[in-house]
Amino acid sequence: MINAPAPAGRAVYEQLTAGVQLPLPPIPRFMLEVIAESILAAWLNIPQDQIGIADEAGLNAMMETQLNQLADQDEQFQMLVAAAVRGKETINFDGTWLEKRPDLSLILTNGVRARDFPLTIECKLIHKATKKGVSLYCNKGMKRFIDGDYGWARQESLMLAYVRDGSSIKTHLEPYLGRHFGKAHDIFCTTTLPVPTGSSAAQAISKHRRRFRYIDRAAQDDPGPIAIEHIWLDARGSN
Repeated sequence: MINAPAPAGRAVYEQLTAGVQLPLPPIPRFMLEVIAESILAAWLNIPQDQIGIADEAGLNAMMETQLNQLADQDEQFQMLVAAAVRGKETINFDGTWLEKRPDLSLILTNGVRARDFPLTIECKLIHKATKKGVSLYCNKGMKRFIDGDYGWARQESLMLAYVRDGSSIKTHLEPYLGRHFGKAHDIFCTTTLPVPTGSSAAQAISKHRRRFRYIDRAAQDDPGPIAIEHIWLDARGSN
């Protein structure tokens, strides 16, 4: 059963998207590469003795702090990102839900209504010993972009994995998506399995159809596919 937007949600959606062509124009690839490299740099600045013991919320909080320090100090990054915000509330694609909270949101410095439509980052801890694996990453993380809960106005998003058990994109994410790929009821709507990208072996991009349509919009405003940049970080730490 599909929930209908409440009057307040519909009003928020209409105000948010008034005069905005959806989806927003694609973010240039060089910008995404700078952002990805900055995330890797921010990760290196988190104390090693905390990386191996902090929970997901703690790691997200430290990532927010480090990314904001980069936004203050790194000339290239600050040209693209005004701020990183943890748990920034947002609505879903049609206003049905008013309190969606992606883990991290990057407020970009350019583009249409940048503060209203941040670049969304969803984060997941991967640790088999605590029953947190790639299934959780996909079903409770990545799928939120496909269903229009997060990042619905943009054509790109990011997923971060804090990996404590040696899992990798190649050995875990790619096979997991591959088992669904091409099937009539692929819940992840994958059109391109993860393709390595960037300077790190722990980076890849996958592409997915999206399972929603903008309300009260012309056919040309179909959301189209979303490109999801995956960055898997070694979170075993020094302990």
